Amino acid sequence: VASAWAASGPSALDGLVLVPVFMAVIARRFIAPEEDRLRRLFPAEFAAWSARTRRWVSLTLSHEWRL
Repeated sequence: VASAWAASGPSALDGLVLVPVFMAVIARRFIAPEEDRLRRLFPAEFAAWSARTRRWVSLTLSHEWRL
């Protein structure tokens, strides 16, 4: 199976799997900790900013989904 993938290269199906994984890693590893830090340092400003700013990936940023 691995040799078949190496011979044909990545497919669109690979991208369908990898893009959501990449998005989850970025959201959990970088965006969520940064938003937590901003929330602690600037509570009023962060609340105002987050009320008017759409989330990049809201499902992966919710606290329930964090690892």
